[in-house]
Amino acid sequence: MGIFNEFNKKEKPVFTGSRFGFGSGGGGGAPPPVPFSASGGTKTTAGNYVYHDLANGNTFTILTGSTTEGKLLLIGGGGGGANGSPGSGGQAGGGAGGVIIAPAVTLNTPITVAVGSGGVDGEGQGNGDGGEKGGNSTFGPNWVALGGGGGASPNVAVGSGGGGYGGSANTYTQATDPTIPADSRTYGYGNDRGGGSGPPNFGGGGGGGAGGAGTGAHPSGSPAANGGAGLPTSPIPWMTGTPFFSPTSQFFAGGGGGVGRSNPTSDGGSGGGGSANHSGNGGNGTDGTGSGGGGGTPEGGHGGSGRCIVVYPTTAEGPPT
Repeated sequence: MGIFNEFNKKEKPVFTGSRFGFGSGGGGGAPPPVPFSASGGTKTTAGNYVYHDLANGNTFTILTGSTTEGKLLLIGGGGGGANGSPGSGGQAGGGAGGVIIAPAVTLNTPITVAVGSGGVDGEGQGNGDGGEKGGNSTFGPNWVALGGGGGASPNVAVGSGGGGYGGSANTYTQATDPTIPADSRTYGYGNDRGGGSGPPNFGGGGGGGAGGAGTGAHPSGSPAANGGAGLPTSPIPWMTGTPFFSPTSQFFAGGGGGVGRSNPTSDGGSGGGGSANHSGNGGNGTDGTGSGGGGGTPEGGHGGSGRCIVVYPTTAEGPPT
């Protein structure tokens, strides 16, 4: 599926029947529609859109009316990077959380929100632990953005998957997982981890990003196993120029970098992925972007928390009063 291909589709004309004489007869006519209004999270108006930046446990509440012009950006929590000890290898990066970009969502009922937390590195269990999977983010029952896979341990020597599952069990991404609702796959983005390498360097792969797969580890330790790229906001008309992501990068959901014995550092994916360091702690994924943490020694980086942003046009609220 091409990235953002849904945004360029032309809308079908709305059939009203008035051209063919199907309109109502004389009299007062139908009352004007009730303007839409809603509450929940941090509400901001910018340009032609209203934004609700929703945190975990928030409820998106309809106050008046309804609209079919809602839009949704939902990001799962990033996976944590793997850790290791000096001389060990295979500190794989955590995968970015899966991303949903839905251009047409009906908003007509209260919706409970969950925002996934970022996974920690190996849950503090000591040397050689794989990172923890990020938490899923949900917007009601029909939208599920998967948490990113945790970076695999040195013994497994593989990476993690963006919006999938960590380690050697990584099978699905956000766009292919059959356990989540169909629309969550159709409008979902997530890519696979980079593969690890065996002896002598036991390289850990880069975590998958929402915009690209992680780089695989090379047996010689070079080139670096960088995290997969995140997604840019620029092709999304209703997210361009908004203050929700870095004004300089405008990317989100990048994978964490991975390292091995002969590759001292690697970069996280664009959009907040944590860098990896074989001689120091891995970098953390940026909170609010769902990015993965980088692998490191002795500690891997934490994954970044996810995000839920609901958008609708200012025209849905009716003219200013």
